[in-house]
Amino acid sequence: MQKIIVGLILVLTLGEISGQNHGINGNWYQSPKSVPPTVAGAKMGGAVANSMVVTRDGAVIIFYKENGKIFMAGSSDNGNSWLAPAPRQISVTAGMLQTGTASAESDTSGNIHIVWKASEPLGLFHSIYYPLTQNWSEVTSINTQITSSIGFYQITVDRKNRLHVMWQDGNHESANDTAEVYYSCSIDGGLNWSTRLRLSSFDGKPDAFPVADFSGTESDTLLIPWRENSKSASGWDVYGARSTNGGANWQTQQLLAGGQGNQWDPNLVIDKYGRMHLFFHVYPNPNPAYTASVLYIYSLDGGNTWSEQRTISQPLIRSHLVKTAYDFTNNRVWCFWKDERDFNFSTGNPEADIIGLYTQLAGDNLYLSEPEFISDGDSTEYGYHNFKAGDDGIMRAHFFLMVNGEGDSLYYTQRSTVSSAKEADGLSNRFFLLLNNYPNPFNPETTIEYYIPEREIVTIQIYNSLGQKVRNLLQEEKPAGSHKIRFNAEALASGVYYARISAGKHFGFVKMLLLR
Repeated sequence: MQKIIVGLILVLTLGEISGQNHGINGNWYQSPKSVPPTVAGAKMGGAVANSMVVTRDGAVIIFYKENGKIFMAGSSDNGNSWLAPAPRQISVTAGMLQTGTASAESDTSGNIHIVWKASEPLGLFHSIYYPLTQNWSEVTSINTQITSSIGFYQITVDRKNRLHVMWQDGNHESANDTAEVYYSCSIDGGLNWSTRLRLSSFDGKPDAFPVADFSGTESDTLLIPWRENSKSASGWDVYGARSTNGGANWQTQQLLAGGQGNQWDPNLVIDKYGRMHLFFHVYPNPNPAYTASVLYIYSLDGGNTWSEQRTISQPLIRSHLVKTAYDFTNNRVWCFWKDERDFNFSTGNPEADIIGLYTQLAGDNLYLSEPEFISDGDSTEYGYHNFKAGDDGIMRAHFFLMVNGEGDSLYYTQRSTVSSAKEADGLSNRFFLLLNNYPNPFNPETTIEYYIPEREIVTIQIYNSLGQKVRNLLQEEKPAGSHKIRFNAEALASGVYYARISAGKHFGFVKMLLLR
């Protein structure tokens, strides 16, 4: 009887929360822009993997499905028109029996890499789109060694221009199939790909949905997470594999998040300081009120140790299916998810909207922004949400209107630019903060970043491991806010160096490793 009473209380509480008119956060388009199909009335669908890129000049290109085929559309005017390029089926898959949609990511030269799967010929394939000429490269094969069938797949490109592809081979929902997680890398821009490596342990337990974003890092220490059914027929935990040499080799899988309930669909971002940010959602077990929560953990030491779990979604609201993006310019890690506070229990329609927030780690200080709704669909459901920030620091998003669980039409929105020192600097408007340099190790240049709470004369000096000063890098008055400076060690020998930064009564040190 006690369980029934608790369940009724939760349902009543959810009923009180649902139906609220939350609106769209003022930082986002109040009316998301529609992306037109090529044929009126055609069904448009998306995917879980990253499928949107922002070019160097701020144009947005989205890859999606239309009537089962891979299409693309671009906008150079913030989503007001879609003519750069106009919606079209991508030609590179001609002659293939393509299945699924495309995962896409741009490299440091501005070229766009896409990955897709095909059943004829069978395999996982790659091609490059050149935005300046709107031409495609030849198709290269990533993997044709299929154990069962390719499920989820995603590409990410790091700041060293290494291409990383992760995928799932096998059906994780089938009792007669064992799904495993695989990986391949290209260090020559996609011309050649490494032999596939299995990241998950071949233990008869299904593994699914590996998602990692390396677009903001130059680090050789990488981690790819996924979910594994390690407890029972419905019990999932988050596992991951780590590499310390840029993906050439991977360590044995390790448990990242477990315990009661089902930990699902992790997303990992590595920021420009090499710090790891992991988001996932948890379905309680038992789950009398159809709730779910979004959790966040981070690692400051390359995945060796992790912070305590933090719930970042609102309690007692079904919040799940996270998707992340990294804003390199403002050093923000964004996490978005489906918020189903309007869940219609009589019809079973989730009536889901998209909500998100960003995190910033400044030294040992963690800042979590207030959640922001980017949609308000009333009785409709939105899903297959996807996000990307450009060099301008503007966060873009697209999502699909869902009908009977399938994508129907495509919408685009974007956030306003950073508008105040408080928003830009997070905690920095109250504290002096000295962040790690990036990259680290470095050769021969690295960037030192710091925040000061008020206008001060800033002095930066470089010392070697013997305590000898080797460089006066800066002595200049700076306004309050965030600042960065490049340090070139071309004339110095390999070794450990320290940057001492002082501003008024504040000072701090950064340890840097020069490796030639």
